[in-house]
Amino acid sequence: MAESEFRRSVSSDRAPRGSQCEWCGKPANVQLTAIGGFSHNDSGLFCRECGDLFARTVAQAAVASHTLSYNAR
Repeated sequence: MAESEFRRSVSSDRAPRGSQCEWCGKPANVQLTAIGGFSHNDSGLFCRECGDLFARTVAQAAVASHTLSYNAR
């Protein structure tokens, strides 16, 4: 199945000018918000490197959540 923005675990927007990354303090260039799962609506301002790590972490949590709920049936 093709990946679409409606199936992504993180939404991405531009960070406001002058913002700093919440994890490392570098200039932020994205605002990311987790969609669904345990992290639903967690968000923050990130530089590119930390934003990639945030997105990977949320995606892995979503897979783990799906696996846990599927195995509980």
